[in-house]
Amino acid sequence: MGVTAQLLRFLAWRRLKEEPFRLALTLVGVALGVAVFIAVKMANETSTRAFENSLVAISGKTQLEVSAGGLGVDEDLILRLHETKGVKRATPVMQQHVWVRRADGTGARWRRGTASQGSAVMALGLDLLGDNDFRGYAFENKYSREEILSRIADPQGLFIARGVADALGVGVGDFVEVEAARRMRFRVRGVLKPEGMAKSMDGRLIIMDIGVAQEVFERFGRLDRIDLILEDGGAIESIREKVQKFLPPGAIVERPARRGRDVEKMLASFQLNLTVLSVIALLVGCFLIYNTMSASVLRRRGEIATLRSLGVTGKGIVFLYGAEALCIGLAGSCLGVAMGVFMAQGALSFISQTIRNLYAFLEVRHVLFGPSELLWGFGVGLGVSLVSGIFPAIAASRQSPRQGAVDRRGKVEVRPAAVAAFATSAMISALIAYWLNLEALAGGTPWPGYLSAAAVILATALFSLPVVLCGSAIIRRTLGGALSAWLAAHGLGRHPHRNAVTLSSLAIAVAMLVSLIIMIESFRATVEVWTQQTLRADFYAAPASRFIKGSRASVSEDALKIIGGVPGVAVVDGFRAVRLPWRGARITLAGGDFRIVAERGRLLFIDGDSKETLTRARTRGEAIVTETFSNLYGVKKGDLLRLPSPGGEVSLGVAGVYYDYTTDGGFVVVDRAVLKKHWRDNRLSSLAIYLTENARSEDVRKSLENVLDPTMVLISNAGLRKRVSSIFDQTFAITYALEFIAVLVALLGVATGLSSNILERVHEIGALRTMGLNRKGITTAIMGEAAILGALSVLAGLASGVCLAAILIFVVNKLSFGWTIQYIFAWKGMAAYLLVVVLASLAASWLPARAAARIPIREALSEE
Repeated sequence: MGVTAQLLRFLAWRRLKEEPFRLALTLVGVALGVAVFIAVKMANETSTRAFENSLVAISGKTQLEVSAGGLGVDEDLILRLHETKGVKRATPVMQQHVWVRRADGTGARWRRGTASQGSAVMALGLDLLGDNDFRGYAFENKYSREEILSRIADPQGLFIARGVADALGVGVGDFVEVEAARRMRFRVRGVLKPEGMAKSMDGRLIIMDIGVAQEVFERFGRLDRIDLILEDGGAIESIREKVQKFLPPGAIVERPARRGRDVEKMLASFQLNLTVLSVIALLVGCFLIYNTMSASVLRRRGEIATLRSLGVTGKGIVFLYGAEALCIGLAGSCLGVAMGVFMAQGALSFISQTIRNLYAFLEVRHVLFGPSELLWGFGVGLGVSLVSGIFPAIAASRQSPRQGAVDRRGKVEVRPAAVAAFATSAMISALIAYWLNLEALAGGTPWPGYLSAAAVILATALFSLPVVLCGSAIIRRTLGGALSAWLAAHGLGRHPHRNAVTLSSLAIAVAMLVSLIIMIESFRATVEVWTQQTLRADFYAAPASRFIKGSRASVSEDALKIIGGVPGVAVVDGFRAVRLPWRGARITLAGGDFRIVAERGRLLFIDGDSKETLTRARTRGEAIVTETFSNLYGVKKGDLLRLPSPGGEVSLGVAGVYYDYTTDGGFVVVDRAVLKKHWRDNRLSSLAIYLTENARSEDVRKSLENVLDPTMVLISNAGLRKRVSSIFDQTFAITYALEFIAVLVALLGVATGLSSNILERVHEIGALRTMGLNRKGITTAIMGEAAILGALSVLAGLASGVCLAAILIFVVNKLSFGWTIQYIFAWKGMAAYLLVVVLASLAASWLPARAAARIPIREALSEE
């Protein structure tokens, strides 16, 4: 192999000098594909790890925890737990998400009507004297035991993590305001070291005494949970069963890790979709390497023939070209990993914002990565490069010395049987895709849907060769009178395999772009129709901390009377949502005034009229469920739900299933009278305010702001819809960014493909120049070839994208999230995007076209 290695160094170095432009484009394409994949992987793993680490840190040494969802548990239960055999320690916990800000000493109010009031943090209410056995934390300053006890005993004091101190610019002795169910002023009595629990959530943590927390959250006599540490050697499962037996109805005891599983399941679907999108850029990079190596083989036919004549074996040729592909992969991977680390920070910003909006409270600002992530990047880049380059290498090894010597520039002939085989394989892939969709819907799992999408992409790639040949033939016949058009079509058909690979990469990128546009615009239109139909109230009011995902802040039902007495207000609907344990998961039970919703609002039921269904549910004491809940748990209209409550199990008939796009898990909704009767909860999560016909909204707004508690946020109907639209745009921003990179990599493929074609057509270009075709004509022909290639890619990608969109909407999203989305083809937006792709193809061809036009005639004909 020593001779082969020397040949590799010689040929590769010469190629670098001869074709730096094409090689540079290939390296950039590979680097972008690797960078996107690594960036998404690191951002996903960082967010997941941050969420898991926060759960572990906040749970500390807790082995079991007792909870009852959003209703909480009675604080008297802690005495019974202390007396339970096998339980060593039991401690109360309040855990909420709140707004905190620096107090200016004048009692200034936060600006009403915004959800960005201060800094969102996690607030823990703990038994500060006894909790240190559960959760380790230490102060930055050293205090004596007496000082620590005095600081803990201060009812108006709290402790903050370093992240909060830095965000607010406060320290020990400064005052802050905390807002949840009420607003209270506290003195900072200590700053926690950024370690353990105080390091989780990027240090967005405050700790207060349990009694103070109950007052801030207006949860007097209730606890969010009770954490348990067991005796050494105690069997966790047997103690869990023992504790469960004496717990009141609706309360459960479980391991701390169980608390985060529901959120992790929802995150998994979201992160999987992003990973699939990132793989597309990597896949397009595969085509780019394949094209580059194929061009190298064709250009070096004479060299290969000479090497074979000198005794180099087929294995040596495979090694030679495989090693060259590996070198490209190594260089591209090095660049890609460096770019990926940089891009991961931006990806993390998008992903963490989406998680905060839709799934859970999460603060993570810095990407976490180690050697394993970097090795992943190198491994993926090298693997993709090797797989992409091995097929051209094998083709080169099968070339005989005579074949290479005879035909160094000849046109590549394609047998009709080969074209038919590609077309047949494409149709078989399409049929497999259809069958996989049926399997996904029948089995209720989205995985066959992802495989179906892969089959559609494969069909697109296989169908590219027939598309190139047919497109070239049609244009030559229809536009044969125009010399530039004929030359462009002729150039396209001269090297059909290479152009088919270029078309494949661009068509796949276009297909993903089309599918995302259709899916996102369909989802947007569906949500807009839903908001117009269901959000009928003139104003909505809620505690400001409800705008933090996962917050359980609430207000007293006295707010109904206060708001109802404001001139211009017709009726007020109080809405309450609490989390309940059910079937090993956490579900949301909600309560609203069905009479008001039936008269003033409108829910979009899958089957049945809104007013009739709500009236029947109210009179019979039945429930309605969202479509997502129905799909997730298999609950249909007419079924019987058995839900835990403080008074025992409650049986509720399902009066109807309605469309809802607010949560992944969905709701079970009952009339608020039913909620108060069985779950003994008279708090409110939010209020929908309906005005009289002649009321002036601005006057009523001012009156409402005067009577509402300062902790409440008042938002208009238009403002709420705008917020929904803003969250929607934030959610899908990263998908557009990922697809933009995939299209960019594909366009690099267009540039490298055309430059390869030009190198193979130097003699032809020289002959055309001698026959009178000027440089402008050459440039026009080359750019025309790019335009045809772009147009054919758009057509193939459009057809494939329409199918992929159907899979995403009706299979993957339906089975992953449970939402029904109306399929809408956005022609205007689609046409603009696709026109940009064609124009970008033209732009990518400009440099290769100018290079072709500048080739001296004598140099072009020198081989003759």
